[in-house]
Amino acid sequence: MKEYIGVPLYWEELRSLAVFHRKWDVVVKLDSLSKTRYDLFFSDGCSMWPDEWKHGKVNLSNPCFWHDVRYFLGGTGQERKEADLQLFRDVLQIAGPSMAYIMYIGVRTGGWMKGTGFNWGYGKISIAF
Repeated sequence: MKEYIGVPLYWEELRSLAVFHRKWDVVVKLDSLSKTRYDLFFSDGCSMWPDEWKHGKVNLSNPCFWHDVRYFLGGTGQERKEADLQLFRDVLQIAGPSMAYIMYIGVRTGGWMKGTGFNWGYGKISIAF
């Protein structure tokens, strides 16, 4: 997903990526919302955290991208908790328990604050034509 960091994606492109990567929770959420509600999605990768560690040997851009997607789509407090837990599980597989725990604590404590750049429901850009 590194190639999609910093690239605005239209609804259909985001849905196609979710299907391709088998992120079924994202597909279901996208299908439940109006297409005109959120026309563009933009990920900054691991907000306020390095996307790569150990000189590129550990790449966290994939879990951070999907976490950004889930935060972008928003929803209930339970959906936010599940998004954060999914980030934990994904980072755990790539970087181990210490990194997963640190990132999980970071998103749980900072992910609700407006203006942080990584808050729940952030980044909704709507373009009217």
